[in-house]
Amino acid sequence: MDLHIWGWSSLDAGQVDIARFDPRLEVFDTAKSRVRGVTPLHLAIHVGARFMETGAEAKHLIVTTDGQPVFARRDGGHYGDSQLKAFARREVRQARKKGINVTGVLISGEWHSLSDDEMRFMFGNRRHWHRMSDNQFGRDLIRLVTTSFTGYLKRG
Repeated sequence: MDLHIWGWSSLDAGQVDIARFDPRLEVFDTAKSRVRGVTPLHLAIHVGARFMETGAEAKHLIVTTDGQPVFARRDGGHYGDSQLKAFARREVRQARKKGINVTGVLISGEWHSLSDDEMRFMFGNRRHWHRMSDNQFGRDLIRLVTTSFTGYLKRG
C-alpha cells in the first residue's frame, strides 16, 4: 500500500503550488509547507486521479478541504463558486469512471462555507463525503481510512 499526501494552494493568479509531504511523518505541519491561500479543488482532484490511474490495485482519493473551491485565472479573473463546484464534480465523476474511489472530507470549524447540498453536488451520495470537526480531524480521518481499507479487504 502506498500513501501519498499532497497539499495544494493557489496564491497567484493561474499558479498552483503542490506540496508533497513525507508520508513517514507523524505530524503534517502546514506552517512548514507552501500550503496556504486558496484551494483549486478541481485541479487537485484531477492531478490526484491522474497520478493514481495506472496499476491494478485499489485506489482511494481522499480530498480534504476547509471551504469553497477557489481558483483565479492568469488574467486575474475569477471563476464563480457554482462553476468551480461543477468542475470538481466533473473531476470526481471522471475519477470514479476510472475505478478510483473518491471521498470528500470537509474540515468544518466555525467558518466553514460548504453546505451539505454543496458537498452532495460535488461528491455525490452521503456515503462519499464526510464532515469532520477541526479539533478531531486526525482521529476521524484515521477512522475513515481504516474503515475504507477494511472494506477493501472484505471485498477482495
